[in-house]
Amino acid sequence: MEFRIALVLLASVIAAITDIKKGLIYDKLTLPLIVVGILLNIFDFNIYYFAIPLVVFILFAILYYLGKIGGGDVKLFVAASMLLPFYNNQIFIIPALFFSALFSVVFLSVYYTIKYFRTGIDLKKNKKNILQASLLGLFILAYGIFMVSSNALTINSALVITIPLLIALPFLAFQAGIREKFFLKYVSLAELEEDEIIAKDFFEQKNNFKQFSSKGIISEADKDALKKAGIDKVPVYRGLPPFAPFFLVGIILALLFPDFLNLLFISPLYN
Repeated sequence: MEFRIALVLLASVIAAITDIKKGLIYDKLTLPLIVVGILLNIFDFNIYYFAIPLVVFILFAILYYLGKIGGGDVKLFVAASMLLPFYNNQIFIIPALFFSALFSVVFLSVYYTIKYFRTGIDLKKNKKNILQASLLGLFILAYGIFMVSSNALTINSALVITIPLLIALPFLAFQAGIREKFFLKYVSLAELEEDEIIAKDFFEQKNNFKQFSSKGIISEADKDALKKAGIDKVPVYRGLPPFAPFFLVGIILALLFPDFLNLLFISPLYN
């Protein structure tokens, strides 16, 4: 177990460093770790040791295909779940991702909302998202109150869940302006990189090319189709915030507080 933990921690530290510096999580880090995890799990055979990484791969591969997450992140999550399927008798990747998402949502929302306000906001551009975020905020508050009043959650549990979600609302409200202001780039087909995330809204507005309505990534075949359609530049999102540093935080906290989620979601009815 100590060897598995050490590998996950070391890999997460390296991934966080390369993701911050280069915006990449290299295959030469993640793929060997997946192989090592497979070998360890064959030796300590348990069907769940393979089922959990498979589920993780399927779920995040879908998000990758939709352009919501990078391929390096997917491989890192699979490697972590392969090396450490369980910790303290629970699925390790769940609290690790919970803590990761919690800290990333709070930090990124505060940072980019302030940064966007300093450059001047465009209410018209963000009108639709502002309305959606407002409705979502009302739903989150109503849900938290209902869960506490019905004794399904403790007050502390409700606060831990709802406060980060409420902090994320400004980012959701102004995401159109934030993405255009800080991440949108138009690049030539020759400049497109692997795992490039397509800015689909701008793509359809500017080029009227509907092939990518459901896709978030571009393959070599797609490049050929674009070239035949006479499209030489593609809107993409570059310089997106790295997630690996937050995943490192999530892993450390999941190791330090393995019972956190169990304590968090215990209903007062059973206290």
